Amino acid sequence: MSGMENKQPLLSICIPTYNRAEYLEEAIYNIVTDDAFCDKVEIIISDNASTDNTKQVGEKFANRYSNVHYYRNIENIRDKNFILALQRAKGKYVRLFNDTLRLRSGILSHFLYLISVSSEDEPLFFYQNISFLNENQKIVLHDVSGFINETSFFVTWIANFGNWKKYIDSIPDPNRCSYLLLAQVDWSLGIVNKYASSVIYFGDFFQSIVPHNKGGYNFFKVFVDNYLKIIRSYNPKRKTLEREKYRLYRYHLLRWFILFKQNKNKYSFEKSNVWGILLQEYWYYPYFYLGLLLSHMRRSIGK
Repeated sequence: MSGMENKQPLLSICIPTYNRAEYLEEAIYNIVTDDAFCDKVEIIISDNASTDNTKQVGEKFANRYSNVHYYRNIENIRDKNFILALQRAKGKYVRLFNDTLRLRSGILSHFLYLISVSSEDEPLFFYQNISFLNENQKIVLHDVSGFINETSFFVTWIANFGNWKKYIDSIPDPNRCSYLLLAQVDWSLGIVNKYASSVIYFGDFFQSIVPHNKGGYNFFKVFVDNYLKIIRSYNPKRKTLEREKYRLYRYHLLRWFILFKQNKNKYSFEKSNVWGILLQEYWYYPYFYLGLLLSHMRRSIGK
């Protein structure tokens, strides 16, 4: 084996996947055809026992590129596949990547540069632009409350999770929140909580493709009950928690509430006990009722 093959990659792009062979093929092709794709980059495909032709797609790229590695789980382990994908990586910096993402031109080179000039003594995150918070900037944070203020519910997106391999390998119980379907939130807050400072770069890093029949879990239970449960476990400042509950409702829950009403057959999310979940958290906030009224008015006038 050559020295190049033995060299530790700078960046591992880890793609947990299940029954999305077509999306996966496009995602990998997008990366391997990037001008910056080289031995500094490895791709980890962690197939969660797909029943379509994901295996053929993964093996095709793995056979063609020495720095593309395909793994297949013997059974579907759901969100536990996320940490397994990261643990299978060998890069200095490892990050999760959806099979529905497509890197923007020049971003892979940008990632490699920023990783190469950053210190491993500080946790390092890359976040897709959040329109109502930040655009194209670097932020240094010093506690969990600051992290929540700057990232909001976008911490739930697996494409925003990545860090130095040594930090991820030291997570004490990485699957303790897997049953909540938001293990990546716990990892991010745990890492930030452990170290004195963390760095986040925001940018327009990729395009997201909405898959057919998106869903498979109880949307409101995950993004209200489960998300806020994890947030609260890190004892953020009261002002931070109250602000985050508002932003979650205003910018995420209401948006999807309207989408579900307008596209009843497009998504496969479970929506049982919606009102019970929402009322438990929001019944005493005037903005809750105002938001419902405005969303009803928007649907009524067809906007």
